[in-house]
Parts: sequence; structure tokens; C-alpha cells
Amino acid sequence: MVPILIIYMYLSSLRALEEESEKHKEHELFKVVHFPKELGRLQSLEKDMEFYFGEEWRERVPMSDATKAYVDRIHEVADKDPALLIAHHYTRYLGDLSGGQILRKMAMKAMDLPSTGEGVQFYVFENISDAKKFKNMYRSCLDELNIDKDKSDEIVKEANYVFMLNIYLFQEIDALAGFVEEEPKKKKLTVEEIYSNVDTSKESAGVCPFATMAKKPAQAITATPSDEVRSISPVLLSIIIAVAAIVIGLLFYQNKVK
Repeated sequence: MVPILIIYMYLSSLRALEEESEKHKEHELFKVVHFPKELGRLQSLEKDMEFYFGEEWRERVPMSDATKAYVDRIHEVADKDPALLIAHHYTRYLGDLSGGQILRKMAMKAMDLPSTGEGVQFYVFENISDAKKFKNMYRSCLDELNIDKDKSDEIVKEANYVFMLNIYLFQEIDALAGFVEEEPKKKKLTVEEIYSNVDTSKESAGVCPFATMAKKPAQAITATPSDEVRSISPVLLSIIIAVAAIVIGLLFYQNKVK
């Protein structure tokens, strides 16, 4: 159930991202990172969903609250300022192209999937023969962007927001899968409250891996496990790897936005 929820939630946000990417492919800033042939994931995810659910998979899983918030945000920034789609694009695709390969191997082993790739097509980039060269080329394209400090800060802030949306999405999966107890009394932040809490100021160093990229080179962040933790759920392990992939990718962006 957990792997199915993960790829379904990815599918919904990716559909929104690729729809908006196509719509704004001629935008003066966004077009620089638009590589649909190499990076397009929608068809691959649909193959994975059919593998798990069969041909009628669209009717099997409803859109969750966290996924809806993610999807709504993509459409919102696309309408207001397509340049902010760069944050969503970079975070999604460069993360999947990097740490996503680790997730693919983990999923194949954990679920005993076929070695031919069924069920993990999302992580197979058939049109990228050399991931390292492609990522370097992508970053070079970002370096050529003609943006000022204010726009750079806006993109970094949006990247922080994307990071938080991914965390909430995985927390929701963890709850749905029964790995954590729901806390009904805990106040749920609205999308506006989440975004208003994102900060790129110097004082926010250490709060989020991306928070000070626009100000100075990123610093290493360490976390101390709680004594109360006795085991780690498969979803939490996926979160750690996925987040690490996103962070690693975005760190390469620091020279452009700092």
C-alpha cells in the first residue's frame, strides 16, 4: 500500500508540473530548464500505476489533502509567476535523477520487483545516457539565467516551500500507512501559513537545508535521533533518502543564488 500511495502522490503533482511546464515552455526564464524529452516522468509513472493497480488504476486511489495542496501550489505559482516553476522543476527532477536511483534499488529489493524494471519506471530515464553530464548541463543552463537578487530570493523561498510540501506529503503517507498515530488535536497549517513561515533570512540558518542558500554557502546539518525511536518505518527511510537527494541537488544551485 505504501509504495502505491507514494507513486500516486508523485503522479498527481507531476501531472500538474508537466502540464504547467508545457503551458509555459516559452517563458523567458522557465524555458531554460524545460527538457520534456529527457525529464518527462508522467508516462513512466502511469506505467507503474498500471503495474500495481491494473488498467483501471485511476479509480482506485483518491487525491490526498497533502497532494492537493502540492498540486494547487504548482498551478498557483504558474499563474502568478512561471519563473517560480524553476524551483519545483529543479527540486523534482534533479532529486529523482540523483537520489532517486537509490530509491529504485531499494524498492526493487524490498518488494521483490522484476529486474526488468516493472514498478519502478519512474526512476528510469531512458533518454539520459549520462546522468552526471546531464545534471552539469542543466546547472549550466541555470547559471545563464539573467535574474536579479530579488528574483533569486523568490526562487529559493519557493524551493523551501516545495521542500516543506514534500515533508507534509510523506508525513501523511506515514499516517495513512499506520506507522505513526494521528494527532487530531494538532492544528493543521493552511497553505498560506506554511508559505508565510518559510524564511530566507540569515537568522533562519539550520531551520531548513535551503533556507540560507541565497545568503551564503550551505552548511552541513546533523540530526540526533531521539531515544524514544525504536525503529524506522519504510516511508521515513524513503523520506530521508528523497530529501537528501533534493538537498544535494539544490546545493549545486548555491553558486547561482547566493
